[in-house]
Amino acid sequence: METSRASRPCICPNCGKEYICPEGQGRPAFFPFCCERCQWIDLGKWLTGQYRISEDLPPGDAQDEKK
Repeated sequence: METSRASRPCICPNCGKEYICPEGQGRPAFFPFCCERCQWIDLGKWLTGQYRISEDLPPGDAQDEKK
């Protein structure tokens, strides 16, 4: 399978599958995942707390702080 200049190999961050992803506006709605299922699995991991940001933000970096 030959790739054109308008596409490049990508690796799904959820399942690790290599796939060809188009550049620009031709990207699927579930990019950077290989399919919609992997996108939903990733969202589920965030919502259940399997993924989290474990480090506190330094003072002054929080967006909700009043200036």
